[in-house]
Amino acid sequence: MRVIVPLASGVEEIEAITILDVLRRGGVAAVGVSTDDEAGLDIEGGHGLGLVADEMWDEADVDSADMIVLPGGGGGMRRLLADERVLEALRRFNAAGKFVGAICAAPAVLQAAGVLAGRKAVCYPGMESHIQDAQVQKGAAVVRDGNVITGSGPGTAMAFALAVLEMLAGAKMRDEVAKALLVD
Repeated sequence: MRVIVPLASGVEEIEAITILDVLRRGGVAAVGVSTDDEAGLDIEGGHGLGLVADEMWDEADVDSADMIVLPGGGGGMRRLLADERVLEALRRFNAAGKFVGAICAAPAVLQAAGVLAGRKAVCYPGMESHIQDAQVQKGAAVVRDGNVITGSGPGTAMAFALAVLEMLAGAKMRDEVAKALLVD
């Protein structure tokens, strides 16, 4: 299994790192892919923490991946929202029945790509108006609807990442990683 985690300047660091870390611990090839051509591999997160992507978007074999997972953060979300490469990839993945996911503000990117129509989803509180095609599940930490999974925000990053891992590698692997991380 291979997962693309797009990284844009302004990304919510805790979400990006948690997703990449948990998936890798579970044996999933999770790849941080920079969408920021100016910054290159060095991405500045929304709270000033530096992240180093594994690959650049235009050099990554995005279509060979099994899933795209978008971390949130207002600045990162706005950059992903404006990136037609990301939107097109999400459309292709969804049309092919591949997994797509987003947490925090990033479900707005799924909305823009047309992925959320008629689905249940969750987002960061206050972002509900940006995902009008979905049935927002207020108060939920993580919502899965078919091939789409969404999470509500930084405090739920671990639950979200573990749920993504379960989608890809099964409940047994999810439980093993959760136990090793001391997550109930």
